[in-house]
Amino acid sequence: MDYKKHDLLTTLDNLRVGIVGDGVEVPQTPLSGQMVSGSIKSHRARIVFSRQALLSGVVSLNDLPKLLVDAGYRNEAESVYSVLESNPDLPDGGGLVYRG
Repeated sequence: MDYKKHDLLTTLDNLRVGIVGDGVEVPQTPLSGQMVSGSIKSHRARIVFSRQALLSGVVSLNDLPKLLVDAGYRNEAESVYSVLESNPDLPDGGGLVYRG
């Protein structure tokens, strides 16, 4: 895991939309707006595929993005569920979930 610093453009102040005819040069305007700096948590993983797995047709390279997204959703769901299951105390002394 790493927390790399990124600058993100949050608004577009000078966006212009127009119709450009055939053979006319498209005007280019550098985007400007409100910039926000922040750190984004990123994960790296090595994905190993065997030739046999690809040739078998069980997994194709076209399936890879969906498989990665599904794995991310499962990871996020497990993290959220673990917080709910642990029911941590809030600053007011009560639990996150009612302890009736």
